[in-house]
Amino acid sequence: MEKKEANVKHEFTSSRTPDTINISNQFWDLYLRASRNPELLNIPIITYRIIFKIIVDTRHTTFNSTKNDERNIRQLSLFDETFRTENNTYSMFRYKIKELDPYRNINNIKIALEFLEQYKKNWYKQKNSKGKVISSYGGLISQPNYSDGEVSFLVSSYWLEKLIELNEFNSMLYSTLVSFKEPKHVLFYLWIERLNEAGTTVKYKTINKTYNLNYKSARELYINFILPFRKKLNKISSMSFGAGIKGDNITFKKTPLVQTDNLEEKTISNLMVRQKTRYFKERHKLNDTCLVPLTLYLRSPNNFQIINDAYKIFIKNCRGKKIKASDITGEKFKNDFESILLVMNEKEIWNIL
Repeated sequence: MEKKEANVKHEFTSSRTPDTINISNQFWDLYLRASRNPELLNIPIITYRIIFKIIVDTRHTTFNSTKNDERNIRQLSLFDETFRTENNTYSMFRYKIKELDPYRNINNIKIALEFLEQYKKNWYKQKNSKGKVISSYGGLISQPNYSDGEVSFLVSSYWLEKLIELNEFNSMLYSTLVSFKEPKHVLFYLWIERLNEAGTTVKYKTINKTYNLNYKSARELYINFILPFRKKLNKISSMSFGAGIKGDNITFKKTPLVQTDNLEEKTISNLMVRQKTRYFKERHKLNDTCLVPLTLYLRSPNNFQIINDAYKIFIKNCRGKKIKASDITGEKFKNDFESILLVMNEKEIWNIL
């Protein structure tokens, strides 16, 4: 298929740097998964900062196509009309060099742009709401240009959709992501963020291979890579993790909010609410019908502590009955937990709307 001239539909400009950034799990799977893409370990760190900058500047256009609320319907319709009616539809991004790299290392920026232009470069297809198939060509970026201290490039409708459709995503501190100086630390952190409530166990040789390491035992890897990384993370992130060794295996489990220095109170609150609702969703299999009222409840003053106290009682009750807490899911969990809250607080969560 012959490549046609780009059809630029929208221009994104640089916006204020936010406290948090939402990274689509789908985009991570396709683009940032180190185990499938070893070339990600051998690129300038500025490459990741350009990716995160693009995500930040598209955050007002995000949608969740699985939700039927007014905002998502409006955003999805706008995206459909703008980007999924013609082939080879793109957005333009323009940045001053200093916005991408305070050191203004144009050589590294050029290497990064060349990588983003070539990496996963292909023809891609999308289907709009009317069933029409739309094609677009390129890597994450296309036609990068540099002149007069400014960089510009295009992002196709295919990759833009992967960035802004947040059916499943992880919210993390932007300052954490841009503080790493090595690609393997960025990629390892993103992998840790993707862990579910149960955690996971991985052979140390798999970690060696994935992140281009050369440790001779699980213990050596744990002491020289994992512990120093966790120590650094505890100082700069809203999330940390626990880890343990058993033979050749290393077990990982995420732990919530670590530090709150230099964060706005609203940001801290939002992070804690997201972590708590995600925990309940994964551990007790709650659907959106349950999670939306719970989220609203958690955002009210003092309610976060009430939920924590109620959950401690719930766990104590489960142990008394010799029941595994994670086996109580869905409606059963909702009813049991609501009864505890009613005794404690004389308030309902799931019948207030």
